[in-house]
Amino acid sequence: MRQLKHNNIYFITLFIFGCIVAQPIPSNDPAYQFLQQEFQQTQNLELYVKPFPFNVDQFNGLRFYPGNQHGIIRIAPNIKITRNIPDVRLGIWFSGQWDNFSFLAEPLVVNEIYADQVLGRAYSRGGVAGRFENAFIRYQIKNNIIQLGRSPVWWGQSFASSIIQSATGQPYDHLTLKMNISNFQFELLAGQLTSEMTENDERVKRFISGHQLKWLPNHNRWFLAVGEQIIYTGIKRSFEFHYLNPIIPYWFAEIEEEEERNPAGTENENTILFFHGRYLLKENVGLYGELVIDDFQIDFNNRDSIPDAIGWKVGIDGVLGKEILFLFELTTIGTWTYTHWGEFTSWHNSSIPIGYKYGPDCRSWLVSFDYWLSNDWLLSVENTFLEKGNVNIFTQLPPEVERKVDFPSPPVVNHHYLNVSLNWHTNRGLISCGWNGNFQQPDNDTIYLKIQLINDFSFDF
Repeated sequence: MRQLKHNNIYFITLFIFGCIVAQPIPSNDPAYQFLQQEFQQTQNLELYVKPFPFNVDQFNGLRFYPGNQHGIIRIAPNIKITRNIPDVRLGIWFSGQWDNFSFLAEPLVVNEIYADQVLGRAYSRGGVAGRFENAFIRYQIKNNIIQLGRSPVWWGQSFASSIIQSATGQPYDHLTLKMNISNFQFELLAGQLTSEMTENDERVKRFISGHQLKWLPNHNRWFLAVGEQIIYTGIKRSFEFHYLNPIIPYWFAEIEEEEERNPAGTENENTILFFHGRYLLKENVGLYGELVIDDFQIDFNNRDSIPDAIGWKVGIDGVLGKEILFLFELTTIGTWTYTHWGEFTSWHNSSIPIGYKYGPDCRSWLVSFDYWLSNDWLLSVENTFLEKGNVNIFTQLPPEVERKVDFPSPPVVNHHYLNVSLNWHTNRGLISCGWNGNFQQPDNDTIYLKIQLINDFSFDF
């Protein structure tokens, strides 16, 4: 395989990054795809204890570029032309680093028709909508990190779409703390999601907290993590410090009734327990898994009548032969996973799922391949089979006696998504042409052309 670190042409568009030692890269930037590919080749498990959004120094192929610039502005407009209305976006991000501090600011502007799809919920005027996708400051000593602001949250193993937190939804403002002690890393998260309005025009505030413990042994052959996360809401609710306690499980707060209740006494917390891990079958092939437990019936008398609400994913990725990067995933999300009877406590932010991108009540198979035809031409194929039931992320969790249904719940809709693209990496950006569609809905298939230009400006403070 043509290794990334030996292909200077791969990084011509990213050359300026080598001059900035530890500045973060947003996941929307073309550089992000190179990090994914580099990980598939190397299976370096230290990736999971490093910051996200990723730092420049996590790219091995960029380390040989010298320089001492401390600031960068990247302007990356792109247009995706289909037979429908063109998807026009203007991405601008500004990154800086000095000593142990770094920051990232990334406003994104799109045409109004794609605002809900791209930004979730956005103010629009004059036919355009915009939002800051990243806006944070970070303090880092080695892999110990304190970060405050807005950024994607990625917890799990799958780059395609983690079922824990996938980073594919709308980023939200939060505080993150990562501490490394020997072979262990503890991560703590506390943030605020978008609020919702009741039928009486009362604003319900929504908060999220989570913590996880990661274990990476010295041999770097496998990686394990366990954690939990909670969404809590209320009309006059505010941030609660007992969800910052790194030791006490969240469900103890419910047992001890430390949480707030709405006026009707309805439970307005939704806790999820999760596990994820990876095992290296060989040097460049990894087997991984993710498990979320939203609701588990410990009372055996009810196990036949009340189903568990769980989700799981297993996958394998790496290098096939000597040339092809591959990925295979099997995902099953239970009918009532991510849903809840509380007040706006389902797992979404701005109407976009926080976990698996297809939400609950589904089963899917994903196969993808990347093949470098030459130093600057990349052929990509992604194929997804999806069985989607009737329940979605907004479905209210019914009473226990009504939850016993077939999986996926009828009526079941089958989807077969295919995306094939040919990508040309030039010294000024990226040009992609391809086809995507759903074989179950042949009238919606699309031939597209995407052009992304890159302009960088670097400077010292």
